[in-house]
Amino acid sequence: MTEMFIILGIMHLLGDFYFQTNRMVTNRKANIKVMLWHVLVYTITFIPAMILADMNLGRKMLLLGAVFISHLLIDKTVDFYLQRIKCKKIYRIVIDQTCHIAALYFLFWGIDTWCEELAIYHNGYLFILIILLAVKPSAILVDKLLLLLDKQDKETEFIMDAGTMIGILERIIIVTLCIFGDMSGIGFIIAAKTMVRYGEFAKEGTEDAKTKLTRTKYLFGTLASTGMALGVYGLWRILHI
Repeated sequence: MTEMFIILGIMHLLGDFYFQTNRMVTNRKANIKVMLWHVLVYTITFIPAMILADMNLGRKMLLLGAVFISHLLIDKTVDFYLQRIKCKKIYRIVIDQTCHIAALYFLFWGIDTWCEELAIYHNGYLFILIILLAVKPSAILVDKLLLLLDKQDKETEFIMDAGTMIGILERIIIVTLCIFGDMSGIGFIIAAKTMVRYGEFAKEGTEDAKTKLTRTKYLFGTLASTGMALGVYGLWRILHI
C-alpha cells in the first residue's frame, strides 16, 4: 500500500506541476478549454500507474475517468470558493493540493492489485518523489511566501530565474546530505551562501528601506527553503525501508 501512495504522489506532482505550462496555470480559471486541457494532461500522467496496476482494462478506464472528474471538480469549485472568500494565494495552493491528494487516495484506497516489483524498487521510487517535491513545488511555495513580504497576492507566472535555480540546488544538496547522514554540511552551504550575499549587501552601501527588505527576503527565503528541504527529508525518514 505504501508503494501505491508513492507512485500516486509521483504521478500527481508530474501532472500538476511539471507537465503544466505557464499558459495553463494562468489561463485555466478563465478559459474552460485551457482548464480541460490541463485536466486531460494531468489524467494522462496516471496511465503508467494504471499499467503497473494488475486489474482489468475496464476498471483502469473507470479509475482514469474518476481522476479526470475529481481533479476538474476540485479545480473549479475549491479554488473558486477560496477566491471568493479572498483566501491568500499561498493558502489556496496548500488547500488545493491537500484536496487533490486526498481525492487520489480516496479513489485508490483498498486497491492492492499492484505489480509485486513495486516493493523491490520502493526506495528508488521514494527518492524520485522527494526530489520532485524539493524542486518545483517547493520553489513555487517559496516564491509565494516571498510575495507576502512585498504585500502582494496576485496571480503571477512562475519564473525559473537564477535565484530560483540556486534555491532548488540548495534543497537538493541539503536533502542528499541528510540522506547520507552529513547534517553538518548544511551549515556549510548556508554559510557559503550568506558570505556571497553579504558581499552584495556591503556593495550597496546605505541601509535604506529597499536594502532592509532585500535582507529580510534573503533570510526568510533561505529559512523557508531549508525548512522545506528538511520537511522533504522527514518524509524520506518516514517512508524509507
